[in-house]
Amino acid sequence: MEWWATSPGGYGAASTDRPRDCDSRVTFLRASPLQLCSMGTPNGQKVTIFFEELLAAEHDGANYDAWMIPIGDGSQFGSGFDELSSNSKIPTMLNTLADTRMFEAESILMQLSKKFDDAFVPSGIIN
Repeated sequence: MEWWATSPGGYGAASTDRPRDCDSRVTFLRASPLQLCSMGTPNGQKVTIFFEELLAAEHDGANYDAWMIPIGDGSQFGSGFDELSSNSKIPTMLNTLADTRMFEAESILMQLSKKFDDAFVPSGIIN
């Protein structure tokens, strides 16, 4: 999976919903099967904190790669990221083993909890 990085300067805040010109490519290295595309927003932090808690609890397979998507300059609308996240929102998670994509923090948290044996969720909450 790859997408184009945006060029410096961009189009300005009034037109961030348009694809941007590209100067360089950003390519997923896929060192880990779980790829998180996010930023330090409250929803982005929820998923990152959950991953870090999984790692602290020594869950196997909880390694992940984090990719920053700077939403202030409209990078989430750039060519390629919109293929990964159809609604162009962060956070987005790609599971390369299952070839699945997840959007929205709560959906990602529920999926991760299921994957790691209902980690950090009281019994009976997740079906």
